[in-house]
Amino acid sequence: MIQGTDKWTWSQFRFVWVFAKLAQEYPQHQDRKLWIEAATRAADFMINHGWSQADQGWVLVRSQDGEVVRGYESIYCDAFAIYSLTQLWLVTQESKYTTWVHTTAKAVLKRLDDAKKAGVYGYSDLIPHFPYEIPKGAKPHGVPMIFSQVFWEAGVHLCNKTYQATALAMQNEVMEEFLQGPESGNLQVERVNSLTGKPLEGPQGTAVVPGHVIEDMWFQIEIA
Repeated sequence: MIQGTDKWTWSQFRFVWVFAKLAQEYPQHQDRKLWIEAATRAADFMINHGWSQADQGWVLVRSQDGEVVRGYESIYCDAFAIYSLTQLWLVTQESKYTTWVHTTAKAVLKRLDDAKKAGVYGYSDLIPHFPYEIPKGAKPHGVPMIFSQVFWEAGVHLCNKTYQATALAMQNEVMEEFLQGPESGNLQVERVNSLTGKPLEGPQGTAVVPGHVIEDMWFQIEIA
């Protein structure tokens, strides 16, 4: 069987979160020390090899030796970094992890603000959105969906009011823009107009992903 050795940032940070969360939820478990060691090894590898200073974001793929295979192509890599490093800090209390949470969050907030000021919030050239391109004039559900939860968790655990306010603003986007009313069948669409937050014409404006709906409502319930 052929196995790849490239390290995708999505998977690496999800790995970190899972084992850090296990360590938090089961403090008396015999394997807790091993879980924390696994999480810190993966996180430290990412910190040493995964951040692009030029792009101010986490690269998408690295080799097993840490060489960049694919660069900064997805803002969602930043989301997973914030989420997992916040969780790892909870069980280790090591300040280097919160340093990278704040570094990543600052870059994300600037990127989103710059895109909004340019009047093109959602365009892939300003907000890299692997694996799917964002159509011009559209704002993607995925950004406020995941970052509302990510900033809320970081804001609560790190006592950061800016992150909490950002999360609540994104929650409002989800509930007021992407969640359509009874006249539209109470559907949660994947794209709205990037400037107005209003529905787009089909097919771009009528796409619905049931898995995203379930995942996002879980996020919004957690915040609420």
